[in-house]
Amino acid sequence: MRFAVEYESSSGIIGLCLFSADDQEAAQKYVDEMTSKWGYYSTYNLKHISNCGMNELYQLYPGMNKRMRDGYKRRVVVSEGQG
Repeated sequence: MRFAVEYESSSGIIGLCLFSADDQEAAQKYVDEMTSKWGYYSTYNLKHISNCGMNELYQLYPGMNKRMRDGYKRRVVVSEGQG
């Protein structure tokens, strides 16, 4: 299964992390490790994604699109392996 989660790094970068996990529980564990082990400041808005197309991502994360247009902060999109 594919998942996406918004994050903010300790340096203030806001981004969207795309990753795969076996189920929702494994995805939540991966997201928890982003803050507890890998030093991300916060993670939020975990969603299951079905096709990982841009239209789906814009629908699920409309705030990310607005921040990009407004030049809110630097952003990155990270593609991770198996969660």
